[in-house]
This record gives sequence, structure tokens and C-alpha cells, in this order.
Amino acid sequence: MSSLHYWRTQHQAEVDFVVKLGSGLLPVEVKSGRMDAPKIERSLRHFIDAYRPEEAWVVNRSLTENIQLNNTTVRFLPWYALMKQ
Repeated sequence: MSSLHYWRTQHQAEVDFVVKLGSGLLPVEVKSGRMDAPKIERSLRHFIDAYRPEEAWVVNRSLTENIQLNNTTVRFLPWYALMKQ
């Protein structure tokens, strides 16, 4: 079973969506601007450090790339790639 949430700390760091997939978590950040290179914002880094998910997604307008942050694969996906799923 899956459910949709958001995450915010007392210091206002936030992740746009957190999908609970069984016992795992998938943080999803949405960026409306064009991305030419992968960049992981501070809030997403904090989430990854705290919860150690297998994957994190950064949905954007243009960039397709995967990078590793610790043991988390951060996938940069253009929004239209999600429509093909």
C-alpha cells in the first residue's frame, strides 16, 4: 500500500512529496525551472541524511541523469518521462 505526504522540519526545510511505498520512502522534489546540471538542494540532502531512502527523484523540465548521494540514487527526471510510466 502506498500513501502521499510532504516533509517539513521545524527550520522550514521541506520536500515537496514523500511517497510511502510499503516500508520504504521515496522523496520527490519538483523544480519548475530548466536544469542543465544535477543539483541537490539542502532540504533534499537533509531528508536523505535522515531517512536513507534507496531512491530520490528530482522532477524537472529537461534533465535526465542519475547520481549517487551516499547510498541513495538521485534520479533527475523530466516531467514528461513520468507520463510514459
